[in-house]
Parts: sequence; structure tokens; C-alpha cells
Amino acid sequence: MYEANGAINCGGALVFPGDVMVEDDDGAVIAPSQLAEGVIDRIEDQDRAEVFAIGLFDEEKAPPGRYYPISEETKERYRRWAAEHGEGDG
Repeated sequence: MYEANGAINCGGALVFPGDVMVEDDDGAVIAPSQLAEGVIDRIEDQDRAEVFAIGLFDEEKAPPGRYYPISEETKERYRRWAAEHGEGDG
């Protein structure tokens, strides 16, 4: 049997035609198309925050567990830095 443009189950998530899926080495996010732009903005902000955290590792010679997974404190530090440098959503 063949079906096109129907809902499917993908890893326990219900996925409908037109939904957006973004994935990387850490996992995947599935979003309804009407929410896709906001979800993509958050994903891009998270990516920038992760790059910021990597910079902190390098600058401070910190152990990885200090800044990753990214805590609320580190996210706030990133947001202040981004606002000062005109990057991201700040």
C-alpha cells in the first residue's frame, strides 16, 4: 500500500505534510510549518550560543562541563555579549 501526503510517526513524533524538520549531531526538531520561522530563529540563536560557549572554553581553558550543556547563566552571558556586539537576537 502506498500513501502520499499523509501524517507519519517519526521517532514518536507525529509529522504532517509541510512540517519542517531541522537536525544536527545533537538531535532533531520537528515544527508545524506555521511555527517554522520562530523555531528556526531559536535554533540559530542556540547555535550562536554554542559557538560563544566554545569560545569561553578556549579563552578560559575551562573544562567542557563548565559551559555545556549551556546553563541559563551562560545563555544570559551570551545574550549580553550579543547585544553589545550587535549579533543574534541579543
